[in-house]
Amino acid sequence: MTERRNLEWLYNSPRTGVVAQWVQRHASELQTFPVMDESVLLVNAWEEMGPKNFGYRPDQVTMSKEGQENLLVPERSSELWRIREAHALEQQALAADPNRSRELDANGPKLHLREFTAWLTDRRLVHFKMWHSDWWNVRTLNMGLRDRNVPEHYREDILPTLERDHYIFKSAHPNFVVVHAVVVTSDGHLILTKRVSKSDFHGDAISASIEEQMNGRLDNSPYDTFYRSVDSSPKMKLSGRGGEELRLHIKADRIGLAGVILEPDVNGTGLIIIGESGETSEEIDARILGRDKAEFDPTRPVWTLPLKNPDMAIQQLLDPPFKWHGSSRFRLLTALFAVHGYDEIIQRVNSA
Repeated sequence: MTERRNLEWLYNSPRTGVVAQWVQRHASELQTFPVMDESVLLVNAWEEMGPKNFGYRPDQVTMSKEGQENLLVPERSSELWRIREAHALEQQALAADPNRSRELDANGPKLHLREFTAWLTDRRLVHFKMWHSDWWNVRTLNMGLRDRNVPEHYREDILPTLERDHYIFKSAHPNFVVVHAVVVTSDGHLILTKRVSKSDFHGDAISASIEEQMNGRLDNSPYDTFYRSVDSSPKMKLSGRGGEELRLHIKADRIGLAGVILEPDVNGTGLIIIGESGETSEEIDARILGRDKAEFDPTRPVWTLPLKNPDMAIQQLLDPPFKWHGSSRFRLLTALFAVHGYDEIIQRVNSA
């Protein structure tokens, strides 16, 4: 874990709204966790990163999933259960209506992060223990917190507890796991996308590079989610799962797990994975958008930020010219560490 003295500014980064209020209430518990925008950085592999090391390789990361029979749902006596059941009844009625005027809210398989290895700096295997969840849980609790449709006390126990060498989420309420995919081009540019204004989460925000919720049925590793969302290599095309968000060619030896975050605004957990594409920055335009291109702003869906001269990127990190997605400044910092190494970027940030 990066020492606080190296990145003191991360601990004093401004927050707004419910995240600022939540951070204030949990100040004593958050003393060792950097908080920026709407995200809490729980663990990271930054100090070991550099041009030859993108973090934890796929062979260093393992994952288990509890059986589908152990699907995590809200307690049946809770307000959340009543909200969830009301939504289920609404969807049943909508499905039976041949003249329905809106689409069904399909209840797909999602994952809840139960526990994970606490440290990412000693080169051990990293293990994630997942429980099965579903989209209606996400809609009920996570979007409910965002929209303040559920009581604020549901946000109070979402921080994990450190027990020996693992962090464990003990909340009775399901979080949901998202891979926060960072993609750097072969000539050292960070790929940025802009989310459509009507997005479920963080509409109109700039992402570095995309986010994809883990699928409880398809994904047996966070790398499965990463490749499914941004890789369009022949192998992924054969599987029929690649290129959902972006259609790129990810270098198999240039990919790694770099951090784990918590998003207290929506009780989400994020796994930061960074990879390098075979494409150069000149090849990055709307043509690389994948099957889910409707998720991006049509006026300027994708572009790049050069990282070779880090000072411009650091300026956008410290004084953002636009609305970043909740964890994207953490991801920009991750990309800078991958291109230039930890020590150089720390020195430049602290002298900026």
